[in-house]
Amino acid sequence: MSAMFRFDSSKLRDLIKIDAPQPLDDGGGGYTTIWTEILSVFAQVTTVRVGYSQEMELAQQQQLRQMLRIILRFQPGVDQTMRIRFNDLTFGIISITNLDNRHGWQEIIVCQGQGDR
Repeated sequence: MSAMFRFDSSKLRDLIKIDAPQPLDDGGGGYTTIWTEILSVFAQVTTVRVGYSQEMELAQQQQLRQMLRIILRFQPGVDQTMRIRFNDLTFGIISITNLDNRHGWQEIIVCQGQGDR
């Protein structure tokens, strides 16, 4: 039997915006991707801390980017092709987890700079 996830909804203080990619015909036989806001919602946003050795390795690769953990009320249809905007920064979605298996709460892990795919 799994433990029930409990979360205090008063912690949902950070406004995030979720964008979905939309293909746009470029008139030359190809297409370009534009981003359309599909949802604006309050969430709890915290920074994901990486271990020192991981941080040093990423810094040497010049890929040290901010990672965030976002907890929000369950939002059906949100997937890893989308991106999240928070505090004028864009984040690509790394993972989405249904925290209570009852579609009550979601955890989304995002990484800065990966939302321009």
